[in-house]
Amino acid sequence: MKIVEKEKRITELDGLRGIAILQVLIWHYAVGPISPQLMPPMLHKLLGLTWSGVDLFFVLSGFLLGGILIDNKDSINLFKVFYIRRCCRILPLYFLWILLFAVIVYIIKEVAYEYPYFLLFDLKLYHTIGLGHYITFTQNFIMALNHDWGNQWFGITWSLAVEEQFYLALPLIIFLTPRRGLPYILLFFILLAPALRTFLFFQLPLPNGVFWGFFSMPCRCDSLLLGALCALLLRNIRFKQFIHRQILTIYAIAGVLLTVLLVMDFKGEGVCTAQMTWYGYSLLALFYSCLLIIAVSEKRGLLTAIVRNSWLGQLGIISYGVYIFHQAIQILVHAYFFHNEPEITQLPTAFATIFALFLTIVLAWLSWQFFEKSIVQWGHNWKYKKNSLTHLQDT
Repeated sequence: MKIVEKEKRITELDGLRGIAILQVLIWHYAVGPISPQLMPPMLHKLLGLTWSGVDLFFVLSGFLLGGILIDNKDSINLFKVFYIRRCCRILPLYFLWILLFAVIVYIIKEVAYEYPYFLLFDLKLYHTIGLGHYITFTQNFIMALNHDWGNQWFGITWSLAVEEQFYLALPLIIFLTPRRGLPYILLFFILLAPALRTFLFFQLPLPNGVFWGFFSMPCRCDSLLLGALCALLLRNIRFKQFIHRQILTIYAIAGVLLTVLLVMDFKGEGVCTAQMTWYGYSLLALFYSCLLIIAVSEKRGLLTAIVRNSWLGQLGIISYGVYIFHQAIQILVHAYFFHNEPEITQLPTAFATIFALFLTIVLAWLSWQFFEKSIVQWGHNWKYKKNSLTHLQDT
């Protein structure tokens, strides 16, 4: 399988995206809202790491975009094309979702006097973070500052803010750093992230350090940069050959990391805890990097078979829409049927959650087919142009 694919989708990456969004859905649709009486404690514990699906997204994002930037570093229009394509992928759906939220809130305020029933839909739609922060992708800073996820319509967008801020830094790092020194620069910032999280944990009063360690881009860039480092290393023939020879060793390392993370989770050292802040997020990044390396390197094997599953790949293709929509749809469905926030306590509430999941998948598919895909394809009409001097040197 070729790692460098300029236009063609990489099946294995879509499968990994499918795994990532599946984890997010399990966390928000099952582990979080379900009553403890309805799920065996052991199963609840085993699913306790599904909140980290976003960390897999970080690693994948760093891998894909880092690889694109590395391949096109000498292009004369590197920054222009990179940001046009990123804007086409992220902004249209995101800003449309913000507009829809503003319209819904306006309608609720206008008709609530005559139809008090509409107040039910105001659940978790209050403004604790101004829309201006969401528009400028600075909501993660406000969330860290206030220890507040904001309204649930946009709660998950903290990770988009982290990625958008990362997109401002990564092109500069790759463009300004000589290729020979790039692994060391990436490794430096990868190690700096847990050091910064630990520093903030001890310097800021609790829980400030924990929240800054979770929400801020400099503290979470180890996942993103590990993905970029994987992209760089897998473009080295000798490293690829080494990985092919040591694929079982990579499996073993991933198994050890997963075991450590599960033990941490069973001990209550999950998201936004001291242990996760100090080193847990980095262990997650290493674990998901191992999965990524295995998925794109081995020709046959258990993980490869999983990530090449067509259903999982299709879920990965629409994962951005699913991620944007899923919490808001869950809130609205439960507000409509039960006049309450999402909680699975009995069979009807479980069916409502399944219905919300169905609506989310359908809406994300429609969004991709009839809205997002054409904009993304237009963005890919912008091509990277190689510097003529570099081109002559290469030929």
